[in-house]
Amino acid sequence: MSDRRKQRTKRILQSTTRSLLRSARRASENSQRISRALGISYEVIRDGKIYRIEGSTTTEIGNISKIVTEKTGLRKGSKIHL
Repeated sequence: MSDRRKQRTKRILQSTTRSLLRSARRASENSQRISRALGISYEVIRDGKIYRIEGSTTTEIGNISKIVTEKTGLRKGSKIHL
């Protein structure tokens, strides 16, 4: 693949990713706005915690923790003999 083609592909992927993120953000904002208007509770994730919002009250309902994995020492191209 030529450098020009790689740059073009990268630019297309970046613009596609950007538009997907923008669409997801708008959808989230719209769903929150509609839920508030209908008086339906909804949940949001902020700073690794899950909050339920009901009207004007916010309640913490859970935590999100990252999973720490152990390194296996395998690398790309390693052969595993079973």
